[in-house]
Amino acid sequence: RKPPDILITTPESLHLLLTSRARETLRNVSHVLIDEIHALAPNKRGVFLALLLERLEALNPASFLRVGLSATQRPLEEAARYLGGLRKLGPGRFEPRPVTIIDARRRKDLDLKVELPARDGPGGSIWPAIENRLKTLLDEHRSTIVFVNNRRVAERLTARLNEPVSAIPNPRSQIPDTNPGTNPDTNPDAESSVACGSSGNDGSTFSDLESGIWNLESGACPPSPIAAHHGSLSPPRRRAIEEALKAGELRAVVATASLELGIDMGAVDLVCQVESPGGVARGLQRVGRAGHLVGATSKGRILAKSALDLLESAALAREMVAGNVETLRVPANCLDVLAQQVVACVAMDRWKVPDLLDMVRGAYPYRGLTAAAFEAVLELVSGRYHIEAFRDLRPRLSWDRVHGRLHPLPGTAQLALVGGGAIPDTGQFPLYLGENGPRLGELDEEFVLERRIGETFLLGSSAWRIERIDPQRVIVSPAEGRPALMPFWRGEGAHRTAELGEAVGRLCRELAERLEDPQALEWLAAECHLDEPAARSLHGLIARQVKLAGAVPDDRTVLVEAFRDPAGEIGLAVLTPYGGRLHHALKLALQASLRRRLGITVSCLHGDDGVLIRVPGSDEPPLDLLRGLTADAAERYLLEELPDSALFGLRFRHNAGRALLLPRPDPSKRSPLWLQRLRAKDLLQAVRQMPDFPIVVETLRECLESDLDLPRLRGLLDRIASGEVRVVERRAEVPSPFTSGLVFE
Repeated sequence: RKPPDILITTPESLHLLLTSRARETLRNVSHVLIDEIHALAPNKRGVFLALLLERLEALNPASFLRVGLSATQRPLEEAARYLGGLRKLGPGRFEPRPVTIIDARRRKDLDLKVELPARDGPGGSIWPAIENRLKTLLDEHRSTIVFVNNRRVAERLTARLNEPVSAIPNPRSQIPDTNPGTNPDTNPDAESSVACGSSGNDGSTFSDLESGIWNLESGACPPSPIAAHHGSLSPPRRRAIEEALKAGELRAVVATASLELGIDMGAVDLVCQVESPGGVARGLQRVGRAGHLVGATSKGRILAKSALDLLESAALAREMVAGNVETLRVPANCLDVLAQQVVACVAMDRWKVPDLLDMVRGAYPYRGLTAAAFEAVLELVSGRYHIEAFRDLRPRLSWDRVHGRLHPLPGTAQLALVGGGAIPDTGQFPLYLGENGPRLGELDEEFVLERRIGETFLLGSSAWRIERIDPQRVIVSPAEGRPALMPFWRGEGAHRTAELGEAVGRLCRELAERLEDPQALEWLAAECHLDEPAARSLHGLIARQVKLAGAVPDDRTVLVEAFRDPAGEIGLAVLTPYGGRLHHALKLALQASLRRRLGITVSCLHGDDGVLIRVPGSDEPPLDLLRGLTADAAERYLLEELPDSALFGLRFRHNAGRALLLPRPDPSKRSPLWLQRLRAKDLLQAVRQMPDFPIVVETLRECLESDLDLPRLRGLLDRIASGEVRVVERRAEVPSPFTSGLVFE
């Protein structure tokens, strides 16, 4: 009703605006700024945004200026092509919109160090050593962000760091504070003020920072001055934590990727990363949160958790300082997002088919979309594949083939609004404080299904007691001081990027060549920013690997190792540094190959450092399993294995949801994840005999290109066939250090 001068929004909210009467307020947009464009362009959320920009372009006769911002992008030309899209010159003729690249050509100064915290003794957990080192670093700095790779670790680490509260100095003793009621320099009871939220001059309390978000209207004492921050906390609570960190109210925040982007906090003078984040751009974004001022140095400390994690962290630090961020790859022709946006466009206007195709082709991810693929999507949403037993395949719109026009049907607009977006439903339960209290965050559905009334758990560094579990939500009350469970969230964690895998391989090879060099430790410290104990540990890892196995898996060597596992069975390890996506593809191909060879389906696991295979009842392990595996054979095996894999079922459910094939029966209520899985499984069984079904085609494309990295697997197998990469085969009773590390992971 009263359009602002500047609108700050998200792709999902922009979709809602464009798919409603509110779009009239956007007809005179002059500028569109896309911040952190690198976080959108390589995934389906970026594909979704690219189509929204073309829809916005169709609304604005005078067009608008697009501006993309990023500090970690390579190549800039690809980001520019994604940002600008294409404009139509004539029938079937397009050209890229002109985009000017403004490159500051200035890297952030980094004070970077990789450490391996010392354990108290041999064996046992590394976590006490990591926690003690973090406490020391927190004491030495004013304000710290500790990044971890999943929410469970964030909650656990926050709880452990908050245990000895009295040992952690109050950060406000080092920060000027205009509120004498909470300044430890003027208030001798400042410690209790922080703990219980005493009043300041304006009558506010620390717990009033966000409408009682710490006390949450319950009267409970707020948490200690170290808070957890992750995506399962409610947005108001996350904002409160961010404001408290900016104001110096918190000693530290333990965060996942939720604090990685767009958070400008000049007061933060240190970033700690526990375990490698798995990507160079991710590492630069996180460390860049420290010293986030013009001309300031970003100080980061990477704390490795294991020997193999130390190796990856060393390669990561080397690439971060060199600025070698990952190459941008924009997904092409995503048919699920296309189906959704076609329905949304038709919900608002009646389109001629050629005009809608031209609009879609203006989005960079769809620049190569064929008319046949577009018509297949139109057939999907207009009901060509309709099966009487499956209402999920009923028409979403009407396609008048005689006149080439698309018309909405009753319910088209509501379906487009309710089902819009590219973020898949992962089965989260909303969490509320009391019957009518504020929303605290979200819990994983599987975690909730294992809980009982009366149990307590931690979330946001506070303990909560389960009062009731409803079909749609969980009701809790504060439970400070009581023993509490640590929640878990499924499906977290990102695999090592392919570029970082190449860097790990290079570092392994170079260090193996320098083992006898008396300056090797100094080279490691200077090249990879390791402290002295970490450099010695990494040098020792490579030396032990060479001594035991005679080879190190690197960018020119694949190690195939047979060993006896703890159960006494023969195990096989295929070791390369190339990361989990390539290894997932290799695992599926090897499973198919060994099934043909041995007549059984072997158990396999994959990780960032290789593939583990268990060969039961065999004294002659097939060490030659890579010799006859060509790139074409691997692709053929993958196409055979994928349709029956758990990965394919998961991606099909996500894609069918995006394509509006699995709408909620009641949009006002959450749909249980188990029910979604059953519906998606039934739908897949019904359509898997249709090889041209667009969502099956899209799921195969996404699995092969995004989840499994088939192109790089083909490249590796081709290099093995040409002799550019050697394969070393080893059989021993005792696994080598790299295999032991993979087994441990």
